[in-house]
Amino acid sequence: MTPLPSVAYTKTMFAMARGLLTAYEDRGKGPAVVLLHGLGATGHAFDRVVEALEDRYRLIVPDLLGNGRTEKPEGDYSPAALAGHVADLLDRIGVGPLHAIAGHSLGAAVAIELAARRPGAGLCLIDPPPPGGSRLVGLAASLAGGKVSIELGSLLVPTRWLTRRWLRFLFADPERLSEETIARYTEAALLPGYAYATVRSIRALGRLALPQPRVAGTLILWGEEDPIFPASGATAWLARFPAAEVVLLPACGHCPTEETPSAVAASLSAFLGKLP
Repeated sequence: MTPLPSVAYTKTMFAMARGLLTAYEDRGKGPAVVLLHGLGATGHAFDRVVEALEDRYRLIVPDLLGNGRTEKPEGDYSPAALAGHVADLLDRIGVGPLHAIAGHSLGAAVAIELAARRPGAGLCLIDPPPPGGSRLVGLAASLAGGKVSIELGSLLVPTRWLTRRWLRFLFADPERLSEETIARYTEAALLPGYAYATVRSIRALGRLALPQPRVAGTLILWGEEDPIFPASGATAWLARFPAAEVVLLPACGHCPTEETPSAVAASLSAFLGKLP
């Protein structure tokens, strides 16, 4: 598999899940919490959140199917398929009952699907997509064509330039964006199969039919200045989870785990502490 030379993966482990090599981190001791990154990211999007919580919780942080150093096969990249892959990973590495599942953006939809497979855990949604999906997003991705055209087209993209511009758009304060973060996203985007997997995941966001899992409690975290999924979307999620606690993160865009990790860790810690 193509290496990611500029990023430290010293704590990354690998396991076979559904017959596919899967990268993940398993950090800390205590009740098990799964952290699921968003579209185009890797588990490293939670690095600073993990550092704040690993003294109290066992944190399992996978690179979702098609991302980072996890394999990128042709096939289904719906939230249900991604959650099934994570569920198999958890079984294979011996993770029993979950204390909570947290997911960012696309990872929030995956978290809901995983919660349906592992009922009774707490659920944290961070800047999630609309409950029914975003048809405009799905339509845009449907124009990309098949795997060959997607992969060939990706070779023509000035990846580092585009990554920098995109992340600066996602952050409320671009000054918080480090060169290390840009390098990490750029290197992940250059891996063979990444472009195909990303387009397939975006297509899946066009229409969502998510289950209604049985959860121990729900926390919704949202960057107040999210330009992709505006914080007003919390209203639709409250219709699905009426008892949810909503925390708006000021001066924060679409990537709270990287832009304001201390605020995310504090809110998540308080939430996890209240769960049975």
